[in-house]
Amino acid sequence: MPPKLISHLFPCLIFVTLLLLTLYFNLLSHTQPSSPSPPCNLFKGKWVLDPTRQPLYNHTCPFHRNAWNCLKSQRQNMGLINSWKWVPESCTLPRVDPTRFLGLMRNRNIGFVGDSLNENFLVSFLCVLRVADMGAKKWKRKGAWKGAYFPKFNVTVAYHRAVLLAKYKWGYDKFPKERPLVFYHAGQPISPPLEMLDGLKLVLENMVSYIQKKFPSKTLKFWRLQSPRHFYGGEWNQNGSCLFNEPLKESQQQWCEQRSKVSESSD
Repeated sequence: MPPKLISHLFPCLIFVTLLLLTLYFNLLSHTQPSSPSPPCNLFKGKWVLDPTRQPLYNHTCPFHRNAWNCLKSQRQNMGLINSWKWVPESCTLPRVDPTRFLGLMRNRNIGFVGDSLNENFLVSFLCVLRVADMGAKKWKRKGAWKGAYFPKFNVTVAYHRAVLLAKYKWGYDKFPKERPLVFYHAGQPISPPLEMLDGLKLVLENMVSYIQKKFPSKTLKFWRLQSPRHFYGGEWNQNGSCLFNEPLKESQQQWCEQRSKVSESSD
């Protein structure tokens, strides 16, 4: 082969070789299995103080109860309390976007069932959603406690107040070991009395069975636990107050044990 022809072909051969190597490595990277990313557990994390964080709504939200409207009542340290945010360990939890949420829920109904603690969550949720639809109205139907209708998206969020999932004998202290809870089945007390966790398991099993029978299988259902007890200085109906300015840490004990420690330290 003439030397001139070789000199012209040499750059082409280099280009073709580099192109083949690039294609090979690209193909290799696609065929090799990538390590799976760890699953996102939104419930494993911690509360983080963010001084720049502000509430999405203010005291004028019409879904507040006046007695529970801490913003309107100007409770102390509300700026600090509202600065806490939940941060999962292994994933990102963006702040709720009311417009996007209502857009995804368009022409649907959402229902909540719970007691006063769950009602606090609901009221905050309704006030957040109202940011996306200022024409939201209070909603009320027979058999339901309260709710809201968002006409811009045709979404109804309803709340039914159900204080107890099971009937039990009331005492001043709800769960003393010397006076066990009395759970009922078919209107009759269960004997011998169940321990609290065993009774809770029975209640949940019956509740889930009932819901599965009464609601269509295509209906999406969530079970949400309520917050720990947080009263100091007495029970909820005995002038107890919530004095916390920051969320409870995982290592902190429940309120009933905290109360005994507070009593001991004050003696």
